[in-house]
Amino acid sequence: MRSHQPHTEAAAELQPHISNRLLTVPNLICVIRLIGSFVLIPIAWQDQNEVFLWLFLFLAMTDWIDGKLAILLDQRSVFGARLDSWADAALYAALLFGLVTMYGETLRPELAWITAALATYLISTAAGFWKYQ
Repeated sequence: MRSHQPHTEAAAELQPHISNRLLTVPNLICVIRLIGSFVLIPIAWQDQNEVFLWLFLFLAMTDWIDGKLAILLDQRSVFGARLDSWADAALYAALLFGLVTMYGETLRPELAWITAALATYLISTAAGFWKYQ
C-alpha cells in the first residue's frame, strides 16, 4: 500500500533554496534603491521635478528587477527580503517627502485621502515587520 506522505527528497525540491549569503546581485540592487532613496530628498528640496521623477521611476523598477533576479539566480535570502522591505520603505518615504516638498500646496485639498493611503501602507508594513520580524 502506498503512503500519501511525499518523499522527503520530493518535498525538498518543492521548497525554494534560501541562501545565507549577503553579497548577491539582488541585494546590491536593493542597496542601490536604498541609497537612491536618500538621493531623492535633496533633489526634491532643490525642486528638480523631472530629475526626481526619472530617478524615482528607475528606483521603482529596481524593486521589480531584484525580486525577479533573486528567483532566477536562486539568490533568495532572509537578509535580502528584509533589505528589500527597508529599501521599499525608504523609497516610499522619499516619494512622500518629495511630493509634499514639490507639490504641497496642490496636494493640500487631498490631505485626507493621502493620510488614509499612508495609514493603510504603514499598518500593512508594520504588520509585516511584526509578523516576520
